Amino acid sequence: MKKIVTALLLLAVAFTTFTANAGQTKTKSSPQTWIAFGGGYYDLAKKDFVIPPNRFNNTYDFAANGLALVILNGKYGYINQKGELVIPARFDNAWDFAANGLAAVSLNGKWGYINQKGELVIPARFDNAFTFAANGLAAVILNGKWGYINQKGELVIPARFDDAGNFAANGLALVSLNGKYGYINQKGYIVLMEDYMCDTQVFKDVAGRIIWPKDIKRICNLKAKTKNTANLDAKTIKNFTYRTLDSGIVTLKNGKCEIDYPGVATHGEVEIITYAIGNSSITNQPVAIVILLDNTGGNHPPSEITALIKERDEIIQTNTIGFGQGVIIRKLIFQKGYDNKDEILVSMFGYRPTDPLCCPSLPEIKYFNLVYDKNLHKIKLVYERTAVLPTAK
Repeated sequence: MKKIVTALLLLAVAFTTFTANAGQTKTKSSPQTWIAFGGGYYDLAKKDFVIPPNRFNNTYDFAANGLALVILNGKYGYINQKGELVIPARFDNAWDFAANGLAAVSLNGKWGYINQKGELVIPARFDNAFTFAANGLAAVILNGKWGYINQKGELVIPARFDDAGNFAANGLALVSLNGKYGYINQKGYIVLMEDYMCDTQVFKDVAGRIIWPKDIKRICNLKAKTKNTANLDAKTIKNFTYRTLDSGIVTLKNGKCEIDYPGVATHGEVEIITYAIGNSSITNQPVAIVILLDNTGGNHPPSEITALIKERDEIIQTNTIGFGQGVIIRKLIFQKGYDNKDEILVSMFGYRPTDPLCCPSLPEIKYFNLVYDKNLHKIKLVYERTAVLPTAK
């Protein structure tokens, strides 16, 4: 997670340009060099605030149209690059402006869309709504189901899905129907459908051919070998087949795995942040506590914690618990705690209410235990509590 801090430093350098005029150094400043920080905007080129901190409750990046979403007195509105509130903060919730000049906003529990003048051009009649995708369609909830509207607010793909995401650059959108995930095209037809092979999520086309993952046979063979692995050591941990919260079932190679999603333009990646090996007081067998970074393509990927347990001649994974988006993991400790329990401590930086996504600053320790669930007849990972560490004033 140190990569986040390093990236910011590199960004500051990248946006500093030099000129030979009179032998002096100059910097270029634009919203591309600004970051939303502390209720204002900080310019990485000038190394100073261009919109003072604490002016707003929270701030977000500027959209291509030069407007940025802000929160003021608990309501959402939009400012220009001078920090002037050009669309009053009167919305209960809101999204950034899309390329088509429309933004999804919430009023009195319903969602609609405004133009750049703040006028409600698509009435607030939806239970939820997403930003318009590049193809001019947006996912919305109507009567408890997801569908898609065009820029006139017309429902062009019927609201029949249990869950849905926006369309990607390849013209596909991920949806859920009757407990299964699939991908639809821009006409609303399901072109890829979820299935499982050797406990691995796969997507098949209408002819039943596996489109993703392409190396399913290799994954199945490796899973069979992994299941019979006798030694719980660093090699096993770094090459295990994990169940993750966002990326599904993935097989790591030397601690990480790159993923090509069929409906997403960007690549995903799952990698090990850190791990700790010890003996369980429950089974008196080796246990590995593993923290994974599960990046499905976002700028501030979430992390998660799980455990690998040796039972007889098999390595079995417990449940997985997520830490949320963008937190910075500092240290992992696996020890015998009170009453000889298997105790796990994770030192990390979480988020204060005013922290931007780039920069969590709240030092805290999260406590977990391994316990035996008598109903499920297996060991599981349980969250216990969070301790916030004092900071110097």
